[in-house]
Amino acid sequence: MEIDKALQNKREQLYDETSSESEEETSTTNTSNSLSSTNSRTKHFHEVWNYFRRGSQKSNGHYKATCYYCNTSWSKGKPAKLEAHLANEYDYCPNDISQYWREKLAEKTSNYTRKSKNPVLPNPILQTLITSHFMSDCLLPKAVVDQLDQKILKVNRAIDNDLDKADHLTLALDRWMTPKMDLVYNYIVMTDTRKEYLISLKNYSAQFHMREFLANEILDVVDKLGSDKFAAVVTDAAANCRMAHQKVQTTYPHIWNIRCGAHAINLIAADLVKLNNIKILINNCGKINNFFKSLHLAHSLLTGGFADMKIKDGGLKP
Repeated sequence: MEIDKALQNKREQLYDETSSESEEETSTTNTSNSLSSTNSRTKHFHEVWNYFRRGSQKSNGHYKATCYYCNTSWSKGKPAKLEAHLANEYDYCPNDISQYWREKLAEKTSNYTRKSKNPVLPNPILQTLITSHFMSDCLLPKAVVDQLDQKILKVNRAIDNDLDKADHLTLALDRWMTPKMDLVYNYIVMTDTRKEYLISLKNYSAQFHMREFLANEILDVVDKLGSDKFAAVVTDAAANCRMAHQKVQTTYPHIWNIRCGAHAINLIAADLVKLNNIKILINNCGKINNFFKSLHLAHSLLTGGFADMKIKDGGLKP
């Protein structure tokens, strides 16, 4: 994959600045330190640095790093962390670049073989529980972070493969308010084989002009996965969603505008339970349910009846 020319020029500029600073700092050192500094200046930086701004040197070989796409920064930009960022956190990163690093990391993982002098540990190591870190400000161990990055990478690659092969995709989005009053939207893509994938989860609390913004966000997801793959977009009947639908249909007329059926059924059911006859029916069903649950003999007869009639997963529902 060709490296963007602007990124390459920026990399060379930062490299020259770093080399100049290193020259000044080592001008008064002895011969051995001077040789070490020369080797440091002439070393080649990892390929991943083409996508990050390299800041001041924090320790031997480690520099502050800032992502060109989302401005996420690290005090010590280690290549492993930067690679995982491009591969797994790609909301603002171009899709071809994310795909490139996912494949590169997957190839690295498949070629990795662990060699241990002591394959059998003398004492078993107890697995660390998530409760060991819950409500704690302590960072997870590096080995755990690396393992999580690899798991995320595998999941993302599996999703990429499924979506590449799939057609007639449906994009569904919904919103809710968190206990902290944050406005959160989730984007779920459903395939024609009824598989569902959470593509993104975003906080839109700071957005004011939601209609235009939401339409652009939907189009961004559609464009990223391929507009020709989508058959429908499903949302609720909120005003912002209706306006967003109009823009999506204007841009891509082949994508259907479908309102959420589950939301409509929920509204209908909420109205039905207000009717007196429905209230009586629900009350009587509750009495029957309590009868079979409170008397062990009645419950035994009911369970036996389900078995005799070969009713699978038979039982009373709350």
